[in-house]
Amino acid sequence: MKTILAATLLVTGSIASADVTTTWDSGTFEGWTHTPSPGVGGEWEIFSTGGNPDGYISYVDGPDGTQPAVRIFAPGSYLGDYSTYGPGAGFRYDAIYEGTVNPPLNMPVIRLIGAGGEIAEGFAPGVNDSTWQTVFLALEESSWSMLSGTWNDLLQNVTALELIGDNAVGAGREAGVDNFTLVVPAPGSVALLGLGGFVGLRRRR
Repeated sequence: MKTILAATLLVTGSIASADVTTTWDSGTFEGWTHTPSPGVGGEWEIFSTGGNPDGYISYVDGPDGTQPAVRIFAPGSYLGDYSTYGPGAGFRYDAIYEGTVNPPLNMPVIRLIGAGGEIAEGFAPGVNDSTWQTVFLALEESSWSMLSGTWNDLLQNVTALELIGDNAVGAGREAGVDNFTLVVPAPGSVALLGLGGFVGLRRRR
């Protein structure tokens, strides 16, 4: 397994106090919601085995790969006021590319939406491959692209968190995602800030 860290590497002697995690080990979406695309579009599917470990979700594109990607929405436990989160906060998740025909384009995209219409998109550097990779996307403005509004306004009231898994051209299985975590460091945690987007890579056989 590979581990990719982006922008911020958390080094701490204490345990995060308010992390929110979905493992999908139950074989259900565990509160995440999406609207399947009719007919030729893609959709998110749940698999009870094959994750890292056990259950996970995967984006499966339909025969018309040109249709807009179906987004999956996080439950309310991931939403609210992010403005008090300190250094080391962000999103950690496992990702795998399951396609067999076309090469992947990028990691699954995370989109945050604020109460005032603010929208930011972020995705980790690197490219998925056929082994599970652990990715960390820091909750720092430099790691995100603002599509509307301002970063500070967004953080004050996050009303939606979307995951977009359409990361290749064509139909079929694409992005698998597991262990999706909103990381909220405990008070007193020590964060080591990386100066570049790509900080480290670990492979475990």
